[in-house]
Amino acid sequence: MKKLSSSKTIAQPSLNTDPFGRVFMIAKEGKLSLLPELPESSQPVAKPFKSEEEFAKLVFGNRRALFGEKTVGWKMSVPDSVPFQNTNVLFDFTTPTAPRCYFLCVILGNGKDFYSDFFPFMTHLFSVVRDVITMSQLIVFMKESIEKDKAFLKLVHQHMKGKRLEDLLAETLLNAPRCLLVTEDPLKELPIAQKAYAETWGGILDVLYVRKFLAGKTNILSLHPTLSELQAKPQLVPKESKPKVTHTEEHHFAKGSPIVKSIYENLKRDALKLDKKLTFNAAGGHYISMKKVAGKNLCFFHFRKNSMYLVVKAEEKSVRKMVKKAEVKSLPASVQKFWNGSSTGLVISNIDQAREVSGLFRQLVKQ
Repeated sequence: MKKLSSSKTIAQPSLNTDPFGRVFMIAKEGKLSLLPELPESSQPVAKPFKSEEEFAKLVFGNRRALFGEKTVGWKMSVPDSVPFQNTNVLFDFTTPTAPRCYFLCVILGNGKDFYSDFFPFMTHLFSVVRDVITMSQLIVFMKESIEKDKAFLKLVHQHMKGKRLEDLLAETLLNAPRCLLVTEDPLKELPIAQKAYAETWGGILDVLYVRKFLAGKTNILSLHPTLSELQAKPQLVPKESKPKVTHTEEHHFAKGSPIVKSIYENLKRDALKLDKKLTFNAAGGHYISMKKVAGKNLCFFHFRKNSMYLVVKAEEKSVRKMVKKAEVKSLPASVQKFWNGSSTGLVISNIDQAREVSGLFRQLVKQ
């Protein structure tokens, strides 16, 4: 028998170069049990999760096994006006003198769109955690909601050590709350984004990889790294002396192919024909926004390798009436809230689709 440890690896798919991590056996009912060893002859083979639902059920149903015995999970139930409605929150009381709060984002990486499924969540989270007033309001609503959830309140009371609930929440939320992304495989843009935004939301993001394998006839699940290993890593401290980078359109062009640059230039040219006072702001680094002279954003250009992802400030119903060739993407309410109003996503892959979208600009400019 060969014992497994986080410092060694065992047989795994050639595409996965990460350490195998902590290993669990998956029972038929989806419960996990720690598996300290496997037969030396066992050769685990990657086994994809059947669905997003199966993945989420395994993660949330085995919170204590995966994250630690002294963690408490809660699905936040607060008014729609409060950030992160129905978001899963994880409180970690492993270190009593320094409790932690994580906003959980549990998604399979495969097939997910970085800009519509994850980027808005992280950007919005960062904007909230750096605003003391907003965080204070969130603490009030969370306190009121937790007090109504008697079962959850009982769990929290076990770790409060004589503290008032509002004091505990203030301690965890005002002391560097973090996002915990639990995924099978990284979203393809994530590694680059983590480096690009290392001094903003990249600095509050932790990532755990949960993967499923078949070892002989046994379904197993690997976790890498563990939450405690993440916490042991020193956090990056932004260097104040680092010069501020001013992004230009050329910076964004470097992210895409010549056809993507051409799509943008065609859309920009047609928009300026409608209103020569429109401005195109590339300074943000992750997108170029098109604004009216009064400062109202009309759309946001995201550069991909082979396509342009465009978020337009228009209702999906009206967009679908006008756009038939480009791919129209529905945006959930939380994402539309991030873009400050009704908005719709478009994926533009060629000039013909760009011409079609230019017609939509007439409606945007009239707003």
